[in-house]
Amino acid sequence: MTQQMRRMRREELPGIYRLVKEDFPPAEYPPRVAMERHMRRKAVRGYVLEQDGAPAAYAFVAHSGAGQPALLVLYAVSQRLRGQGLGSAFLRALLDEYAAASRLYIEVERPELAADADEQALRRRRVSFYQRLDFMPLPGVDYTIFGVPMRLYAHPLGQAALPDNDTVMREMRSIYAALLPAAFRHNLVMFASRD
Repeated sequence: MTQQMRRMRREELPGIYRLVKEDFPPAEYPPRVAMERHMRRKAVRGYVLEQDGAPAAYAFVAHSGAGQPALLVLYAVSQRLRGQGLGSAFLRALLDEYAAASRLYIEVERPELAADADEQALRRRRVSFYQRLDFMPLPGVDYTIFGVPMRLYAHPLGQAALPDNDTVMREMRSIYAALLPAAFRHNLVMFASRD
């Protein structure tokens, strides 16, 4: 089996968005027209991992340029192909692609707030997946987007240390300023926790 990561073409977005709707709850992804606008403005890049010429996984990354932080906005492997190492291979390829960024952030739903044991186990598997690939939790920042409590993780991409909480919050606000119209920015709530 051959695998190859490539940039997503805008004309592929309708088909990919059908998968997004299967893979994510509605509160966790923007409308397709918003993603099209982000891709046109180059605020977000889409990627596809192909296996034997067919899409096996997709990702959307918000990034404003070299030396700036990036945010993995959406990331999923085809349900029928999960558990075969494709997710790890794809994420490693994305880490290589964004090696010039200052760091790569991800958002994961907080396991301790899951509605039931099955959902909690799923969220814990996601956390474990990212931690195996050297993403580190940022426990000092409480974070909610569109009412969904998230935990932030970051991959330092060769940096010696992760940033302080104030830097994390400034960077995330900057990323979301490019993604959310001003009227929706109140939906991003974050503050440094006092633990």
